[in-house]
This record gives sequence, structure tokens and C-alpha cells, in this order.
Amino acid sequence: MAPAMIPGHREGPLVNTAEAVYEVMGFNDPPITPTATNHLNAALAAGVSGIGTGTTPCRESHAVTESCDIEPFYRGIQKIILLALAIAEVN
Repeated sequence: MAPAMIPGHREGPLVNTAEAVYEVMGFNDPPITPTATNHLNAALAAGVSGIGTGTTPCRESHAVTESCDIEPFYRGIQKIILLALAIAEVN
């Protein structure tokens, strides 16, 4: 499947919220792009808003030899929890 994109999604509330969470947590220059080339393609192609965010740096993605760093994983999980709370507008 080719990369999918929703016009205007990059400037929408979901992406803006995710970007704010990244900034609050001190993630510098997160790789935010207007297209998806992973499991989000089907959702975006159907017009459903979505984002993809990792939890830790990995190498050789989707290969049998894929490996990921463990220590940053904890901060990545904190990011996911904060993102979920921000999206749900929980204070």
C-alpha cells in the first residue's frame, strides 16, 4: 500500500496534541511527517485520523534481527500515557 495522507491532518488537533506532548517531554525535533508508511495507511486512506509513535529507538525494523534499546522504553511508555491523557483531555 502506498503512503496515505489526509489533507490538513498535519495541522489538525491530534497531530498538534502529539507535537505538544513531545515538546513537553523534551523530545527534540520529533520526526513528524504528513504521511504514513506503516500500519496507519489503511486508517488514513479511509479518512480516519491517526498517528504512529514509537516508544524506543530500534534497529532493523520488521526484520528477524530487529533490536530495540531498553532504557529509553520507560520514557517512551510515559510519552504514550501522557499522549492518551492529552487526547482524552484528562487534567
